[in-house]
Amino acid sequence: MVVGAILQASSYQLAQFIIGRIVTGLGNGLNTSTVPTWQSECSRSHRRGQLVMVEGALITGGIMIAYWLDFGFYFLDPNEISWRFPLAFQIVFCLFILAFVLSLPESPRWLVYKGREDEAMKVLGALSDEDPNSPAVKEEFYAIKDTVLEASKGSFRDLFTMDENRHFHRVVLAYVNQMFQQISGINLITYYIPNVIENEVGLTPFLSKLIAACNGTEYFLASWIAVFTVEKTGRRKLMLFGAVGMSICMICLAATDSQALKGNTGAGYAEVVFLFLFNTCFAIGWLGMTWLYPAEIVPLKIRAPANAVATSGNWIWNFMVVMITPVAFDTIKYQTYIIFAVINAFIVPCVYFFYPETAYRSLEEMDAIFVKTKSVFSVVSVARNEPRRYGKHGEVLISYDETDMAHRRRSSVGGAAVRRDKNEKGGDEQETRSYDSQSTAQMIESPSQQPVVIVGRGLVGLCLAQALKKADIPCTVYERDDALETDKGGGWAITIHWALQALQECLPANLFRQLADIQVDREQGIRDTGRFLFLDLATAQPKYEIPPSKRMRVNRRLLRLLLAEGIDIRYGKHLVSFNAAEGDHAATVTFGDGTSADSKLVIGCDGSNSKMRHLLFGEDSTKSRLYHLPVRALGVTIRMTEQQIVPLRQIDPLLFQGSHPETGTFLWYSTISTPSLNRSDGADEPYYEGQLIMSWLYRLPDDDVPADHEERRMLMRRMAAPFHDTLRTAVELVPKGTAVKEVRLADWPTQAWPNHEGKVGLCGDAAHAMTMFRGEAFNHGVTDAAKLARLLVWVRDEEMTMRDAIDEYEEELVSRTYEAVLLSRQACLDAHSLQDLGPDSPLVSKRARILAPATTVSGKEGASMPKG
Repeated sequence: MVVGAILQASSYQLAQFIIGRIVTGLGNGLNTSTVPTWQSECSRSHRRGQLVMVEGALITGGIMIAYWLDFGFYFLDPNEISWRFPLAFQIVFCLFILAFVLSLPESPRWLVYKGREDEAMKVLGALSDEDPNSPAVKEEFYAIKDTVLEASKGSFRDLFTMDENRHFHRVVLAYVNQMFQQISGINLITYYIPNVIENEVGLTPFLSKLIAACNGTEYFLASWIAVFTVEKTGRRKLMLFGAVGMSICMICLAATDSQALKGNTGAGYAEVVFLFLFNTCFAIGWLGMTWLYPAEIVPLKIRAPANAVATSGNWIWNFMVVMITPVAFDTIKYQTYIIFAVINAFIVPCVYFFYPETAYRSLEEMDAIFVKTKSVFSVVSVARNEPRRYGKHGEVLISYDETDMAHRRRSSVGGAAVRRDKNEKGGDEQETRSYDSQSTAQMIESPSQQPVVIVGRGLVGLCLAQALKKADIPCTVYERDDALETDKGGGWAITIHWALQALQECLPANLFRQLADIQVDREQGIRDTGRFLFLDLATAQPKYEIPPSKRMRVNRRLLRLLLAEGIDIRYGKHLVSFNAAEGDHAATVTFGDGTSADSKLVIGCDGSNSKMRHLLFGEDSTKSRLYHLPVRALGVTIRMTEQQIVPLRQIDPLLFQGSHPETGTFLWYSTISTPSLNRSDGADEPYYEGQLIMSWLYRLPDDDVPADHEERRMLMRRMAAPFHDTLRTAVELVPKGTAVKEVRLADWPTQAWPNHEGKVGLCGDAAHAMTMFRGEAFNHGVTDAAKLARLLVWVRDEEMTMRDAIDEYEEELVSRTYEAVLLSRQACLDAHSLQDLGPDSPLVSKRARILAPATTVSGKEGASMPKG
């Protein structure tokens, strides 16, 4: 660009000037196709939009300077300096760039691509202000490395492929995005506004150039609006706002210009106003967007050539608009504006239906979204429903290792994950079968006769035990607590909806019939419609009604007592170690009291923070640990009189939830028991039991849960202050001295575990810990139990090996529950933003899944369990 500017400013012949323009154009083309890509690759997901939008603002800064230079030199007598100096002045900015460009870091993705991994780690650490060896930096590095391993196999021809990565689809979106910017008509204003004001409005040359310079200044100031709104508002909304605004402005320009040409001075002044407004709409919606968006949606494999192609589209259509505008105004006058009004109106549905939201998405996340896209019409909905890896403040919501894209990439690029283990551990990867060096495998002659060992007597563990007992498969449950009625979630109720069929399959008929007697409200259970309301807590009015489904709402404590009937439970058995010997030997579990148990099959049903899961994954705690969400919650069970509970039961007799539109505080209410269930109906003061849970986003240390119960109670009261009277009063009913429990919100997205040739499995929360916000945890757990019991029937009848059965069970469970955990996580986050909550959110969208008929296992019919 420096060479081109020198050639232009020193020209004495037209040929030299044209050559200078060509050289400058080549330099500017390289700049505009490279800088947005570099910015995107060097930015965090929650700041990328702002940083790239600054580029758009600086573009308008250059336009503003050019206008004022032009205006200043207008006063000189016509001579060479009046055009040579403005052309040469651009060298100042080029020299500024040259002075600092060598101090800028290379893109970490480019460094990984070139094999300079240590440098990439340092750059990632510097960009995120973290130590290069910190877990966050390592995780981002691995995500980039896996992507680069794919990209290394790419070629220019990949621009036009439509495999699962949908390269051509993405290139077209990027190209059309750049094209839309130019055919909006912006350069009709930028290039020709002095002529338009002078010839169409009828003002003097002096006023025309002065207004043009003022327009450029306003354009520059308006461009900063997008810098501060692009992340909060998102890309789609800004593009839609810009297109709608520009279309309206073009219509108004056509109307005012048609009158100005007839000598209407007022219409001419109005036309000037709409020229300013058009620039404002464009600056907010489309100025920087076309430098940001294409770099976000194309994959690393084709990012450089794809952005080059897209940028060429910008300049090609720029050239077209600039060339036809003078001819159009000479030929059809004000109707030129109508053409651009129609074009901008056409942009609106194109953006709405075809352009997915990219805000708060890493560049690697967009790859996952397009892989899941099946047509050009579905990408927007896929992006809307795909859980985000990063929050609005850059916090990690989903570890890269948890994503299905990570698993897909590693299987397609030759095992990046295995290489990672070798690099980190400094040696070859070794298969580990013993998880405790002090454990000793015991040799058993007839392991098939040993009972199945179930670790954990939670609801799912007991369901599995009942299912095995029903199928005449011996089992023993080992529980770390000392008694059945240890207070574990006693103040909860359980909603059984899409897993009712699975639960019926697990339980003997007499126990299943008794479920009706432990419903939180027996009478309501008979006439329950299955509706589930989500409220605006400020008004107590329903915001959404979750699609109803058949359900049964039961008391959790009573359900545990029911499921424990007839089951062999050993208490005080705290799991210490697990050992799986090779071959046809039993697995051994050892407990804290020194006892052990041997079995052909061990199933971990020991809850979300499963000890069995931790033992299976060994020293690599990152694979087994829970992921804590940036949300804090408090829960309390209270007794209420009929008079006190009536206002709540008028909203819904069983349960409801909601969020406050301003504070984002979430409230859950559910009835736990009625007087007939808790047997207070014959007392002097019969009572109902209700559960209240309040949660909020954790942003600052002050947002954490207080240690003292009374402080927790007062915190709940303060958070409920802006609620509707009915809801606020319910929170204020919590009496002083009540134990207010912290509800820890964490999950573990399902992944395959080492099952040691079919000797060990996980079930329920141990296999797929998830939050409560979709009410699916127990339903998935019951489904786990039913499916596992069916497979073990085949093993019992010697029609399937234990190894094949557990492999099949594990594969089905992972495929069914992985996405469910992430949807539950997204629902948890959505619950705290009523303004952003939409009908497609996993919090309120239809979520019932019907358990597949139990007629086939591994392609065989008749796999349903025997009744006795």
